Amino acid sequence: MLVGALTVLIWMQYKWFGLYEIIPGFIFASIAIIVVSLLTTAPSQSAVKRFIKAEAEYKASQ
Repeated sequence: MLVGALTVLIWMQYKWFGLYEIIPGFIFASIAIIVVSLLTTAPSQSAVKRFIKAEAEYKASQ
């Protein structure tokens, strides 16, 4: 979110390539999401089990 917002603010100042600022903001934010998700570790098994249990309880309550 921060990358996208900063890209938009900077892009508004310089108007590179005549593109509307939300386009590069979305692109750079998407790249940042992918890079950060690849650099971080997977959730622990206990967190995954807790998520599965909570999801099952949520679906059962509908």
